[in-house]
Amino acid sequence: PILAAARREPTVHRLRLVAQPGGEVETTVEAPDFASAAAKAIRTAERNGTRVLGVTRIESATAAGRGERSPDAAS
Repeated sequence: PILAAARREPTVHRLRLVAQPGGEVETTVEAPDFASAAAKAIRTAERNGTRVLGVTRIESATAAGRGERSPDAAS
């Protein structure tokens, strides 16, 4: 019970997957953190027969409004 209370609330993550076949696919995933969101998106794509070659975080409107940058944004 105490560990359940310490869990982070899920948030919405916007991701761009580089997939084969299909090229780039944008998706939205609800998860507690980026790593969990990426894992969920990759598993879903692979179950549908898509090979995922890369994942990029798409900056959310909320983060942009606060002047935040995505950690994987170029300097």
